[in-house]
Amino acid sequence: MTQPKLSDRQFGLMFAAVFSVIAVVGWFFFAVILESALIAAGGFTAVALALPGVLLPFNRLWGLFAERLGRVMNFLLLGLFFYLFLLPIGFIIRLSGRDPMHRNPDPKAKTYWTPVTRHSDEDTFRDMF
Repeated sequence: MTQPKLSDRQFGLMFAAVFSVIAVVGWFFFAVILESALIAAGGFTAVALALPGVLLPFNRLWGLFAERLGRVMNFLLLGLFFYLFLLPIGFIIRLSGRDPMHRNPDPKAKTYWTPVTRHSDEDTFRDMF
């Protein structure tokens, strides 16, 4: 799913806000005035308000970079989620002997269907799940 592209003015104002936040974080947490971040924020604000068309190539480059970064981050985050959360939980369940999917075959069983204990009437059909 592709994100809608920002207009050049929105792009410039967004980057001005990002550089402003970087300057405020540097001042608030580290007691350092980041003059380069303030200059970049002012420059992006001025260009975005006066000549937003100048930001078109930067907007396109940022879109390409963000798309590729999104692809990489998607795989990294999904991999981290799997190996840090799902895999250890699966090992714990397996070591405890639980089998929530009932995968042990039973040669004597006629069927593997589990009987439904919930009764069905007019009231339960409204909330089936």
